Amino acid sequence: MINLVGIFIKEEPDEALDKKNTLYPFTLLSANKERTFYLQDKGKRDEWMSVIKKAIGYANLFDFYDLK
Repeated sequence: MINLVGIFIKEEPDEALDKKNTLYPFTLLSANKERTFYLQDKGKRDEWMSVIKKAIGYANLFDFYDLK
């Protein structure tokens, strides 16, 4: 179980294991700890990140404003 209070989420660069396999990581960051999770499917990583963002109340500046 991971407490999501005060957590930030960060998409990490893809990591090639070999010519056929790639890992798609993301990291959960808190004030004193970070945990990186690796998935074998980019779509699954995007799903996980989307659900976690909803749970932590993530908001992006571009969701509210158009910067010009």
